[in-house]
Amino acid sequence: MRRPEGHWPARRALLGRGVHAAALTLAMPPALALATDTSTSTSTSASASASASARTGTSASPGSIPASVPALFSSQHPGDSPPAPWSAQALRGIPPNAHALVEDAGVTVLEIRSSASGSSLLHPLDGGAARARFLRWRWKTDGPASRERFGGKAGDDYAARVYLMFDYPLDRVPLGQRLLLGAARALHGEDLPAATLCYLLDPRAPAGTLIDSPYTSRVRMIVARSSVRTGVWWDEERDLAADFRRAFGDEHGPGLPRLRAIAVAADTDQGGASLRTRFGDLLLR
Repeated sequence: MRRPEGHWPARRALLGRGVHAAALTLAMPPALALATDTSTSTSTSASASASASARTGTSASPGSIPASVPALFSSQHPGDSPPAPWSAQALRGIPPNAHALVEDAGVTVLEIRSSASGSSLLHPLDGGAARARFLRWRWKTDGPASRERFGGKAGDDYAARVYLMFDYPLDRVPLGQRLLLGAARALHGEDLPAATLCYLLDPRAPAGTLIDSPYTSRVRMIVARSSVRTGVWWDEERDLAADFRRAFGDEHGPGLPRLRAIAVAADTDQGGASLRTRFGDLLLR
């Protein structure tokens, strides 16, 4: 995602250099637990050995895990707004995506339409969901967001992203980044996350690839699914503790911080592509 213009310097230095997740999650509604997912998928694909330790299976069978709050996309009707506490988050200077609930094979899912635009839909977390260690979801898209070099600023468009923001101790952030993050928090009046994992659906790099955002190491991106196939539902399951340890373990040390929020997103503002991405219900356990 490109850097929005007109922001004050500290925020531009931090968020404009890639804390995309933080920038899209500045307005936090009251925290509630994330709803669970009872949907299934029909497609699987091989993952690279780098991601094998973090992938633990396919989607849950219906009813195997009870819902915690009524924030399921599938519990709504097509045409409804995404249920609270999901809320749209946008960046000034970048046109937002269009979010809608639509029917797909008899199930209500979230559809994101992105056309030279970028924004996210965020769900704050609390209670048991904030202490979750595993995440399941399903997603599909009808096209790639970018053909530019993967990991570069010009190629920082992605058809599908899932963000996890952690309650990360500031004293474990390297000093230079800590000062910058502290200044951004003070100036903007928001408690921006100090550590964010971002899962990607992108064909430009092998599954399991881990890279920093091209703007900041406070957002670390993992290719959860690498496929050129479009219009296919993919089931994902991630071991959050394993992924966090791989991304931030050297800096943070043992343990998994509490989750603060989860977000789903697509962005095409860099290259101007147009695409549709769909997400089924998300599950944290």
